[in-house]
Amino acid sequence: MNRIKIWVYFNDKTKTLPHLYSKNVTFYIASNLVNIENIINYYMSEMKKLINYLGESNVIISIVENGDSKDNTRKYLENFQSYLNEKKILNKFILTKEIEDPRKNYISFLKLTPLRIEYYAQLRNKCFDFLYEIKNIDFENMIVIFFNDIVFNYEDIINLLSTNNEDFDAVCGLDMVNHFFYDAWVTIDLDGNGLKNFFPFFLNKEGQDLVAYHKPIRVFSCWNGVMAFKALPLKNKRIQFRHKINYTLPHNKINKPKDNYFESECTYFHIDMHSIGYTKRFINPDVRVSYQKEGYLQAKYYIPSFKHLLSYFLIYYSYFFNKRNKYMSNYISKEIKIKSILENWYLENKIDIK
Repeated sequence: MNRIKIWVYFNDKTKTLPHLYSKNVTFYIASNLVNIENIINYYMSEMKKLINYLGESNVIISIVENGDSKDNTRKYLENFQSYLNEKKILNKFILTKEIEDPRKNYISFLKLTPLRIEYYAQLRNKCFDFLYEIKNIDFENMIVIFFNDIVFNYEDIINLLSTNNEDFDAVCGLDMVNHFFYDAWVTIDLDGNGLKNFFPFFLNKEGQDLVAYHKPIRVFSCWNGVMAFKALPLKNKRIQFRHKINYTLPHNKINKPKDNYFESECTYFHIDMHSIGYTKRFINPDVRVSYQKEGYLQAKYYIPSFKHLLSYFLIYYSYFFNKRNKYMSNYISKEIKIKSILENWYLENKIDIK
């Protein structure tokens, strides 16, 4: 990256919030929350601002806590639901036990098993129950915004929704913890590579440069704390979150093969979206969220340490450190057809697609 690109990255000014969509678009806000008493006041405050910006009549809220919290999260959520009811905003909160954790009888070091993926898939799907209960839902004019238990500013979500001039099938931000990108497990680029935890995150030159220029980057899968996506694939439960334990995604030789024999329910969600033609999936590198209040500003403005800058220059200039693959020349094309090791893989292994 030359000095001009560095200047662009670190001197980008906050943009005016865009005017989003037409009035007939509905935003289905879903979230799985547990034990977030330490951030919940901030969470609810920003959620209220987001609802106000999107329009109270344009928003539906579905939150699943599942009776799992050990702190006062449920009490706060009950107050939030009362607020929504007073505003006559459609909502459903699940605050009692409806899904049992299949790992509950396992000792702690065995809990990172495929059962974790099975459990999380069920929890995420539970957030869609309300969607299917509402009569005459217009799936074609609906955007789902799915939150983890993150610290965010409502402006972050507006900017996420405006990614690529609102032309996307799915879009994620970046979830950061202590200068590091957290959700590298789920995120896969178009070459089949995972991302690195440190700036500029991508292994190939195209992705790195797009991060530096504040441009959205096309990816195969992501989650990253918050994801917005078209609701139409959910119609008639065409796709849902799921788990599968007898194969893994391939990773090319740049990355070390993964030792685990399972993948995230979020990765499978993208595999299934892709297999039915929803291929326009992006990361917006300027949307940064975190899991702690203290780290949020650091995540949002991301001032790299000397170590991270040094790592970047090693990646960029050293051929032997990492050979950077180029994306296809027609990467920007709206009609892009992903040609990578993943293409044949999902065609050969796709399952449970109705």
